[in-house]
Amino acid sequence: MGNLEKANKAMAQTLELKPYQRHALDFAFNTKKCALWLEMGLGKTAITLMAIKHMLVCNEVKKILVVATKRVMTDVWPVEIDKWVNFDDIRYTVLQGSPAVRKKLIPQVLEHHDVFIINYEMLKWWCDWLGNEWPFDMVVFDESSRMKNHEAKRVSAYRSKAMKHVN
Repeated sequence: MGNLEKANKAMAQTLELKPYQRHALDFAFNTKKCALWLEMGLGKTAITLMAIKHMLVCNEVKKILVVATKRVMTDVWPVEIDKWVNFDDIRYTVLQGSPAVRKKLIPQVLEHHDVFIINYEMLKWWCDWLGNEWPFDMVVFDESSRMKNHEAKRVSAYRSKAMKHVN
C-alpha cells in the first residue's frame, strides 16, 4: 500500500445512514428489482454500496456489475468505496482500456473481485464478449436514463444476454 492509499484509509470515515437513506436501503432489500430515485447528492451510491455489502456478507450475491457514465465510473464509485470504512472488504475494480487490454485483464480480475465497474459504452462489448457466460448476480445502473432507449445497441445487448441470468 502506497503513502497516498495509507493517507486515504487513515481519513476514511464510518458511514452512518440518515433516516431517509435507511428507508431507501430497506426498500432495496425488500424489492428484488428496484430503482432509487433520489436527488443528486442524497447518497444513492452509498445506499447502493450498503445494499451490496449486506448481500455479499449474506452470500445473496457474489459478483456485481456496476454500469455508470465514464466520469461516475472513475470519480464517484471508487471514491465512495474508499471513503467509508464500512466498505473496506469490498473488492472492486474499474474496468477500462482497449478491448485487447480488457480481454487480458478480465479473466484475472473475475476471480479476485466482487464489484466490477464499467461505463455504458463498454456494456455492449461486455455482453458480446461474455456470450452466454454471465458471472453477475446483480447489476447496478447508475444514471439509468442511459438505458431508456430500448432500441439502443447497449440496451438490446443487455436485454438479450444478461436479463436471463440476473434474478
